[in-house]
Amino acid sequence: MNTKAFIKPFILGCLTVGCAAAYAEPMRATLPDGRQVILFDDNTWQYDTPSVSPGATRAPVRQGQNSPASLPIPPKPGAGAAAVAVGTSASASGHAGQASASQQAMATIPGDMIIPGNGKVVGVHERSGIELTLQAASYQNGELVIPTRLKNDATDAVVLVELELRLRSRSGDVIAREKHKVWTSVKRMPETYFRPGTERTGREIRLKVPQAEQYFLETEFLTVEQW
Repeated sequence: MNTKAFIKPFILGCLTVGCAAAYAEPMRATLPDGRQVILFDDNTWQYDTPSVSPGATRAPVRQGQNSPASLPIPPKPGAGAAAVAVGTSASASGHAGQASASQQAMATIPGDMIIPGNGKVVGVHERSGIELTLQAASYQNGELVIPTRLKNDATDAVVLVELELRLRSRSGDVIAREKHKVWTSVKRMPETYFRPGTERTGREIRLKVPQAEQYFLETEFLTVEQW
C-alpha cells in the first residue's frame, strides 16, 4: 500500500473521531507499515518515538506536510555502540587469525613440544617392549633438563637403551643434535640388568641450548640391546 496516499485521509479520519470523542489526551494510531503516530487536538500529528511524550514540546507537522516517507527516521538506540563492537570484533578476529596462523606453523614442527617449568610430561615413546617417558622439563644453569623413566614390558632383560635427539626452536631450526644413553648395564653382572616387568629411572637428558619459552624434541631409539 502507498503510505503517502494513505496517511492524509487516514489521519483526517482519526482526527475527526478524536475530536468527536473529546479526549483530554492525544490519540495514537498505527500506520499500515507498523509505525505509530500521535494525533493532537490542534490538528497536528507526529511519529510516536521513545523520545516523544504527550506533554512534551513538539514541532507541529501540519496535515499534508512532510509525508512519512520524507520524515527523518530516528537512529536505533545503541547503533553507535554496535558499530564500535563490530570494529572491535573485526580487530580481535585479525589478532586471532594471526595467533591461529602461528599455532598452525608450530603444529608442523616435528617432535614433542617442551615448555620448561610447566610440570607436564613431554612425551612417551616405545620400542621393542621398552617404554620411555620424557618427564617434565626445566631449564637449569644453561641446560635444558629432561628426567626419564623406563618400563620394560619385553620378555628379556635390557642392558642398553640409546637415543638420538634433535631439539628444535619454535621456528623449526635444529639447535641441538645428540646421542644419549638413558640406560646402560654391565654385561655379565645380572644385578645391573633392566629386568622384564620392572620400571627404572633412566639418565637425565641435558642439552646445552639458549633459554627459550618453547622447544620441540624429536626422539628416536637407536639401540635397545637385550641380554
